[in-house]
Amino acid sequence: MDHSPNLSPEHLVVSGWDVFKRVPILCMGMAVVAGFFNGGGGGGGGSTGNDKIDLILLVVMLGLGCLSLIVGPPLKGGMQLAFARLLRGDTTVTFGDMFKAFSDGQRFLNLVLANFILVGIFLVGFCLCIVPGVIALCGLFPTYLLIMEDDLDAVEAIKKAWAMTDGHKGEIFLYGVVAFFLNLAGFLACCIGIFVSAPVAELGWVKMYMELRGPDDEEDFATEEDVVYPSDDLILEDPLT
Repeated sequence: MDHSPNLSPEHLVVSGWDVFKRVPILCMGMAVVAGFFNGGGGGGGGSTGNDKIDLILLVVMLGLGCLSLIVGPPLKGGMQLAFARLLRGDTTVTFGDMFKAFSDGQRFLNLVLANFILVGIFLVGFCLCIVPGVIALCGLFPTYLLIMEDDLDAVEAIKKAWAMTDGHKGEIFLYGVVAFFLNLAGFLACCIGIFVSAPVAELGWVKMYMELRGPDDEEDFATEEDVVYPSDDLILEDPLT
């Protein structure tokens, strides 16, 4: 039977919100750390009027930018994997789980390499009238999670991400628009709301990935209905007879 993923923005946001309500501090903490090293910590305040201070600030910002290229992707991959576990009902997730990729050299390198490849693809796409870049953003968003969960190398993960999102890029784009306005609303709420909207939106992206994976991603926990009990009239033979 063909799997039909539920990619409606309402379903994705509600799923994210349900998890966030259970562990808000954990979700916020992970989102803040991953966001800081994936573009959220950049940006300067302009010239201070003091050449020495301006130079120091420039060096610091360049240093943070280079550091983000190295540690940003592993942090985001670790956060996304932790969010996937939360969405599946795992209650053992801790803040330290977002650093999982740092203990696996192969995954760490693949995440960093994938980031460089993705940046190159996006830049080329956006130079070609923007639209190809948007399509690439939509089609390759599951890359980090595929490296973390399926232990794929960077190129394999990019190929699988593109195949996984085939036929769904319009729905992915729609959720991207919703996530953008959700974060915008959070930012406009005295900037405090972003601490809620950002993790909820990210949980929505991870939920979309899980929907696209299909039945292979369904929880495999036995329920009361799944347990088969022996019939009352079953007679066990005495092993001594």
